[in-house]
Amino acid sequence: MCWLAASSQKYDIERGSTSNGYQGITTYNADNDAVKMIVDGTMGTLAHELKHAYQFETGELSYVIYKKQMRPCTLYDYQDEVEAHARGGLFGAGSTPDPTRYATLKRTRYKSLSVKTNKPAKEYYRINGHLHKP
Repeated sequence: MCWLAASSQKYDIERGSTSNGYQGITTYNADNDAVKMIVDGTMGTLAHELKHAYQFETGELSYVIYKKQMRPCTLYDYQDEVEAHARGGLFGAGSTPDPTRYATLKRTRYKSLSVKTNKPAKEYYRINGHLHKP
């Protein structure tokens, strides 16, 4: 939690239900430049979503606006879910992602956005403690 407290990035945590039927979701709110986590109130779900926040903080996860909704993008892959489920599992949530639920995610990990494209990304991401916006 120290990385979150020390960051210049704003992180919002809300207890509630998600519209997609998941127990939690982490997204980016472009209106206030905050990473927003919605969790069902369990420690396992909170730990899982905080791992995604950490992935954003460290440049391992990016977001893009798609059909007027913020979605994980180029840097989001199956390994992100493996890590988040492992973290949630320490606090009582499922520790292994359901492969069918994440079947469309790529199984290889991009090290940075420059691996995917040489053009400036039209995504929200952080590198070296700085927020980059499209």
